[in-house]
Amino acid sequence: MQRSQQCRIQLAQITDRRAGRDLRRMLDVAERHLTELSKEAVTCRRQRRATRRYEEIHQQAEQALRNFEQHLLMAKLKY
Repeated sequence: MQRSQQCRIQLAQITDRRAGRDLRRMLDVAERHLTELSKEAVTCRRQRRATRRYEEIHQQAEQALRNFEQHLLMAKLKY
């Protein structure tokens, strides 16, 4: 979550509206993955082990945040 909040702060610094809108959508997708990850973590605690679904969602969330950060960097350099 902390990484997501840092991304949101960096997103606020983008001045181009079109790039900001696109990046906001990307970040929303990443945050949805993090929400699903949090829900699945409850199941993992109940079962006392990491589920396959948890691992899949974790990878998707990491990939979404990584993609967002790369696009954010490109937007900062471009605008």
